[in-house]
Amino acid sequence: MAYAEARTRVAHAALAAIVALIAAAVVSGCTADLLPEEPPPAAGASPAAAGAPRGAPTQSAAGSGGKGMERPAASGGNGSTVGRAPDGSDDAGSDPAAEPAPPGLGTPAPDAGPAPTGTEPAVPGAPPAMAPVPPGIPAAADGCITDVSPGDHAYSCDGLTYLVVVDPKCVSGSCGLIFDVHADLMSATQMRDSTLLHQSAPALGYLVVHPSPTAATIAGTWDDAQHYPRVLEFMMRIQRAFHVDPQRIHVTGFGHGADMAQWFMCHHSALVASVAALSNTRPAADCFVASWQPRVPYLYMHGTLDAVTPIAEARAMQTALVAQLHLVGEAPIEGDALYTRQRWRDSAGMELEWIEHQYMRATLGGYCIPGGNDALGGINGFTATICQTAGTLRWGDLVLQWFQAHPRRA
Repeated sequence: MAYAEARTRVAHAALAAIVALIAAAVVSGCTADLLPEEPPPAAGASPAAAGAPRGAPTQSAAGSGGKGMERPAASGGNGSTVGRAPDGSDDAGSDPAAEPAPPGLGTPAPDAGPAPTGTEPAVPGAPPAMAPVPPGIPAAADGCITDVSPGDHAYSCDGLTYLVVVDPKCVSGSCGLIFDVHADLMSATQMRDSTLLHQSAPALGYLVVHPSPTAATIAGTWDDAQHYPRVLEFMMRIQRAFHVDPQRIHVTGFGHGADMAQWFMCHHSALVASVAALSNTRPAADCFVASWQPRVPYLYMHGTLDAVTPIAEARAMQTALVAQLHLVGEAPIEGDALYTRQRWRDSAGMELEWIEHQYMRATLGGYCIPGGNDALGGINGFTATICQTAGTLRWGDLVLQWFQAHPRRA
C-alpha cells in the first residue's frame, strides 16, 4: 500500500510539473488571448488605450528620461521601436500636448525608408515629379521660340544663339530649367561637350539651355551690359513658352559664364532656385550682404592652380561671403588627394558648398572643367576646356545633383 501511494504521489508530481510547463508557455505566448476583451477605444485615444498588449514595453514620447505621454513600443521594419497605432498608422490621435517623439518615432511603415523632408539630395536617375501643364495651355511658340516640339533646337533671339534640348515630358508637363553658360572664347556647342548637361538633365525633367553671343560653334565673348539682360529676357520667354516650374530654375557657368551665373544670384535671386559656378573670372562678394534676400544656395568650384584667376582671389570672395552672410562652417564633407569640399550654412536654409581642386590642363593650368568630352582644339579652334588630370570629379554631374537637391524653398 505504501509503495502504491508513493507511486501515485510521484505520478501526480510529474503531471503537475508538465501542467506548469504548459501553462508557462501559454502565458508567455498567448497572454493577450487569455485577458478579458476590452471595449474599443474612444476616438482620439492614445495607443496604450487602443488595445496595446498589457505589459508591452513603453517609452516616453519625450525620449528616455523625459516627460511626456507613455506609448507602447511597436516593432519597426529594422527591429527598432516606433510609436504607431495598432492599425499601423502614425500615432495621430495621441495627446496633442505630448512632447514630440525622438528621432525614429513616428516614421513610415516598415521597409518604407526614412520620411522625406524635401531637403535630401535627389537620387541621380530618378526624375522629380512634375506638375502637369494646366489643361488647354500647351507649349506656345512666339517670335523668338519658333518651335516648341520635343527635340534639339537652336533659337536666334536678339542677336544671341540658344541651344535648347526639349524632352517630350517638358511639352506636356512643367519641367525645370537649367542655363549652362560658357566662358569667353568658347561656344555653346563646346560648353555642351564640357558638361554634358544636355545629355543627362532632360530625362530628369529639365529644359537645358546653352546660350552664346555668337553662332553655336563660333567662339564668343560676353559683354555684361549688353548680353546679361538679353539672356534674362530669353529666360522669361522660355518660361512662358514651356510653362516652366518656377521652383526649379537654375543657372551654372564657367569663367565669364560663372560671372553671369553670380549676376543672376545677386540681381534676380527671386527668380533662380540655386546656382553653380566654376572659376569666376571676377570673384567678388559685393552683393552678398546681410540684407540680401531671398538667399540662393551656391555651389562654387575653383582650381588651386588656376592661371586665369588665382585661387587667392576666390578664397577672398569665400571669406567675405561667409562673414557677410553670417554663415556657419563645417569641416570638409568629402575629398581625396586632388580635391576638398566644404559647406557653410545659415539657420534659414542658405548653403554654400566650396570645392577646390588640383586638376590641370596643358594651358591655363587649373582653369578647366573636370569631366566632359571636349576634344583638344575641337569645334572652334580653342584649346580643350576639360581638365587633363585624371580624377573622380565630373562638373556636370556635380551641378545636376546640386540642382536636384536645391529647388526653391517653400
